[in-house]
Amino acid sequence: MMKKTIFRLSFLLTILSTLWCCRNEEFSTEDSSQQRSYNSSARFASKSFWKEDEVYIHKVQQVFMKVANMEHVKSRYGDLYWDYAMTFGQFGESYLLVPVVKDNRVVLLMEAVREGNKVYFFEKEDKGKIDFFQAVIFSKITDYGEKTDSQNSTSSRNTPVFQCNTRWITIGCTDKEPNCIPYTTSETICKWIPGTTPKTFDPIGMDDGGGGGNGYEYPDPPEEKSPCTDTKNMLTSASFQNKVKKLEEKSQSKGEVAFLHYKDNSLSDTIQGGEHNVDVSAYSNYNGLYHNHTPTGIKMFSVGDIVTLYKIIMTQMTPQTIQDAFIGFVAGESCNCPPDNYIYHNYILRFNGNMSQVGNIANLSEEEIKIFKDEYDRLEMEIKKIPGFRNGTNLSAELNAQGLEKLFFNTLANMNIDENNIILQKVEKNGIINNINLNSSGDTSHTPCP
Repeated sequence: MMKKTIFRLSFLLTILSTLWCCRNEEFSTEDSSQQRSYNSSARFASKSFWKEDEVYIHKVQQVFMKVANMEHVKSRYGDLYWDYAMTFGQFGESYLLVPVVKDNRVVLLMEAVREGNKVYFFEKEDKGKIDFFQAVIFSKITDYGEKTDSQNSTSSRNTPVFQCNTRWITIGCTDKEPNCIPYTTSETICKWIPGTTPKTFDPIGMDDGGGGGNGYEYPDPPEEKSPCTDTKNMLTSASFQNKVKKLEEKSQSKGEVAFLHYKDNSLSDTIQGGEHNVDVSAYSNYNGLYHNHTPTGIKMFSVGDIVTLYKIIMTQMTPQTIQDAFIGFVAGESCNCPPDNYIYHNYILRFNGNMSQVGNIANLSEEEIKIFKDEYDRLEMEIKKIPGFRNGTNLSAELNAQGLEKLFFNTLANMNIDENNIILQKVEKNGIINNINLNSSGDTSHTPCP
């Protein structure tokens, strides 16, 4: 049996407005003389009003058709209308719903959930969802739309947040309904907290679901993305390493420079900046940037760096690619550590929230940014008063790594940024990548990437 911890998705039905007319509660269907014929085995060709994960739908259909006894499926359930399958804003080959139709009525939904290299089929019986698909397929739709919102209750550190996806349709009137009034209905889908295993949709015709409880082999599953794998993949590039090396060299002198990481994984040429900033506003189609901090600059992400990450998300990313955004920096610090007597700080900042949480920071005014910068300087001096957070015995000593990280998380709190929406990573000299977490005691701990 599939583990109880397999993720599911729940649906939250929201009626935007319901204006009743001469028709009854059921959606109208076509006359029997006009009933549709449908071939459940035909190759998928999307008829959805919205953008769907068509790669996933194609693959799931292939898996289903390979194992299914179609006579059994049609007799027990009905016809699967693959052309109207929906993934509700989810990409990455993870989830879909397929309407099941008998006599021009949607009677059931088949839910397909992928975990790793297995896909699972479940029955989904819910009148609201079924009526929504019934309307999409058989009613006269005069308008439709989609909206993506956050679901803060499922946010967890270092785990991508799935955004609730609301789709709405306006159902119009036919020529046979002169007195009816169009009305609007919607469906909202969010990530479900793991719970009990749902009822298996049996494509084969066996009492135990034909082995479906253990899932079916899914062809060529996509690589699972995580902050650790994203950073590891980036650091394996020789050209990336060479550019970071140049940033280390630059960090020992005046002025900042940067390079961009484009969405196709290529890298820009070096971009010259000012004393403590680099302007990349003229560039596009990138998802991240790396820069240096100078000998007189702080060895941690500044207020300006944090705002820059949010601006990258706002101007360059979509809700589906938001987790790919990042900003990194390298800073050098002199030390009594032969042979170079120089140590480098290499940090990466990633985003773990959603679009609705971006605008407040990305659109800060210069005056507001200055207020946060002044508070940043004040926090730095306060932390320096704690001996365990500085490198030397007197207050003129620089903050050590723990002090710098405490400064960063205190700054997030001061800017009203939820620490769960930010992923701070440190790349050590030996190549180990540490995820840095804030402890309840106020200090930080490092968790190495596997």
